[in-house]
Amino acid sequence: MSNSGIIIKHTTFRENDEILIIFTSNGKTSLVAKGIKGGKRKSLCEVGNWIDFDYVKGKAFNILTEVVLKEGFYYQKSKYPFHIFYLCELLSKFERENEDEKYIFHLLVESLDNLSRKPDLSIVFFNLKFLEYEGVMPDLFTCPRCHESLSKNIQNVFYGGSIYHNTCTDSFNGISVDCIKLMRFISSCSHYKDINVSSDCLKECIFITCNLIEEFFGLTLKTRLYFN
Repeated sequence: MSNSGIIIKHTTFRENDEILIIFTSNGKTSLVAKGIKGGKRKSLCEVGNWIDFDYVKGKAFNILTEVVLKEGFYYQKSKYPFHIFYLCELLSKFERENEDEKYIFHLLVESLDNLSRKPDLSIVFFNLKFLEYEGVMPDLFTCPRCHESLSKNIQNVFYGGSIYHNTCTDSFNGISVDCIKLMRFISSCSHYKDINVSSDCLKECIFITCNLIEEFFGLTLKTRLYFN
């Protein structure tokens, strides 16, 4: 097999065919999987599957010819399907194709694998590393209005993709010191690290990082509601 990627979306094309959107190290590619609905390949082409595949060029669409399952992430799908759907929806809606996506592809594989350890932490890691890679990570150390350090002794709030002292904005969206600390720690890591952190802190970090992604990239992610 000459190609490898993770299926992030599929839609009905004709009666027995589907269009698969596959995220690879070279970006997204769309392929028609003929006869998949009633065929043996249906289980190989589920959203979240990591596959090796080949295709041929068609007049309107490229056509999937061969597929081999590389990793099905079966445990993760049975325990944390919504986490997988979130990651796949985010990448399917992020409008960029045919570019070097080796880092994001590796990050996706790593995040899917780590769902079996701490699923919420894996989502926070993915969100923050995605923001960093795209160059839109907010300042986690300084209030953008007064330019003073975000101190643990001062109440901080989250507003418009930034973190402020509460005296510098009218927002009431408080952000905890533990949440800021966790985001700072993840930003300092080159790869995923399994750390002990409270479930409340993780839920807060998921809420904030999902908000950042939607705001900076102009996305509306239905699956983020799973974490509310």
